Amino acid sequence: MPAPEISRRAKDALLSSLLAAVVLAAVAAVAAPAFPGAGGGRVARGERSDDARAAGDEREIAAKVDAARGEVGAEPSSWTRVVRRTTLALAGTIPSLEELRGLEALPEGERADAWLAALLREPRCQDLLAERLARALVGTTDGAFVRFRRRRFVAWLAAALGERQPFDAIVAEAISARGLWTDTPAASFLTQEAPDDAPRGVVPAVLTARVARAVLGKRIDCAECHDHPFASFTRADFRGLAAFFATTQVTGRGVQDVGSTDALSRVPFEAELLPTAGEPRARLAAWATRTRAFPRAIVNRVWSWMLGAPIVEPVDDVGDVVPAELELLADDFVAHGHDLARLVRVIARSRAFRSEAFPTTRLAADEVARSLLQSGSLSPRARKGPLLRAFDFLRVGEMSKRFGERGDDDAADPGTIAQRLLVMNADESLLDDAVSQVAAASTDMAAVDAAFLVVLTRHPSVAERLRFEARLRGTRGDERRRRVADLFAALISSTEASWNL
Repeated sequence: MPAPEISRRAKDALLSSLLAAVVLAAVAAVAAPAFPGAGGGRVARGERSDDARAAGDEREIAAKVDAARGEVGAEPSSWTRVVRRTTLALAGTIPSLEELRGLEALPEGERADAWLAALLREPRCQDLLAERLARALVGTTDGAFVRFRRRRFVAWLAAALGERQPFDAIVAEAISARGLWTDTPAASFLTQEAPDDAPRGVVPAVLTARVARAVLGKRIDCAECHDHPFASFTRADFRGLAAFFATTQVTGRGVQDVGSTDALSRVPFEAELLPTAGEPRARLAAWATRTRAFPRAIVNRVWSWMLGAPIVEPVDDVGDVVPAELELLADDFVAHGHDLARLVRVIARSRAFRSEAFPTTRLAADEVARSLLQSGSLSPRARKGPLLRAFDFLRVGEMSKRFGERGDDDAADPGTIAQRLLVMNADESLLDDAVSQVAAASTDMAAVDAAFLVVLTRHPSVAERLRFEARLRGTRGDERRRRVADLFAALISSTEASWNL
C-alpha cells in the first residue's frame, strides 16, 4: 500500500518544529564575528592575501576573457559597487555597514579581492551556490516527500562545496548514487519529479532531460517524441541516454539498479569517452563529466549567476561552437581540477564583472527579500544567532512566494507593479534597529552617509547629501528618528535598490 502523501501544511509544521529545536539547542551559542579577522571588522593580512601565484594566474585568465569580449578599456567601477555585486552574486544579499567599514580599513586597491576571498569561505556563499545548483539539477519543487528530500540534497551540495570537492566528482556522485535519500542525499537527484504512482519510483525520461540540460547544456527534450528540428539529436539518441536509467528503481534499500536490460544504451556524441565496462549509471556519469560539453555548461551557468545573463542563451542550450571567452574559461576549469571556487574567482576578477560594462540586472525575489532584511541591521544578519537566522529563513521564503520565485532556469522575474508595491509597503518595523542607530549618528552628514551605505552600498552624491542633511538639520529625538526612517523608506523604494548596478 503506497505511503500517504504528506501535506505542505504538515511539512511546514515539521520545519517550524525543527527550527525551534535548533534554537533551543543553540541558545547559548555565540554568533560568529561579523567579518573575518580581528576586532572592529578588520580583515587580517593572511585572510585578505590570496596565494600570489594563483591570484596572478587567475588575473591573467580574466584578462584573456576580457580581451576576447573586447572590454579591455571599460571604465572600472567603484569598490563599493564591486563589493555589492560580489555579495549579491555569492550571498544573495547586500553587504552590511559593518562589513563595509571593515573594508574601508584596507587600501582601496585590496578591498574587492579581500571581500571576494572572505566571502567564498563563508557558509552563506556555499549555501547559495548549492541552492542555485539544485535548481538546475533537481528543479524547485519539493516532489514526493516519501522518497525525495530537496533540502537534504541542497545541504549535501553545500557541504561538498565547502569541502572544495571537484565539481565533476559531485555531479558523478549524483548520477550514480545508490541508497536511501535520507542517508545518501545525492540519491534525490534520481527520485526528482517522480509522481507517487511512478512504477519504479524514477522517471528515466525526466532524468535524461535533466542530465542533458543541467550537466551537458543541451536541450534534447523534444527528441523524446521526434528528431530535434534544429539540432542533430534524434529519438534514438534520447532513448539511448534514457537506457542508462532502465534498471534504476526505488526499493526498500533506496535507489538501486535491479536486474538487467536489453535496452541499447548509447551516447549522442564523443562516444569514445564512454567506458566499456561498469554499472550503467556509473558509465554515464564518467562519460558526461569527461565531455567538452560539461565544462562549457557549468561555465555558462556560473557566468549567468555572476553577471545576470549567460554568455550563450538560453543558459541550458550551449551549441557546439561557442564564444572564445567561454572556451577560455572552460579550458581553465578543466585544467584546474573542475574547481568551482576558482571559476568564480576568475569571473569576479574580470573587467566584465568589475567595470561599468557590467550589465544591470533586476534583483530576484530572494535577493530583494534578503537585502530588505539586511537594510534593517548595521551588522551582517547571516552572522547573528540561530533565532534571527530562522526568522530570516521563513521571511525570505514568505516574501519570495509573494514577490515571485525563481524557476529552474534561475532567472529573476521581470518585475511587476505588484512587486514594487510589496517593497514600498514592507513592514517598517524590520528597519527599526538600523534607523535608530543611524539617527544617533554624531552628525547629519554621518547619518546620511550611513543610510546610503546601508541600503544602496554607496556614498551619496554631493547633491543627495546636501538635500538630506537639510532634512535632518536641527532635528532631535522622535522627529529626527522619523526623518531618518523616511530617508530609509525613500532609498529602499528607489529603483536603484531593486537592481544590481
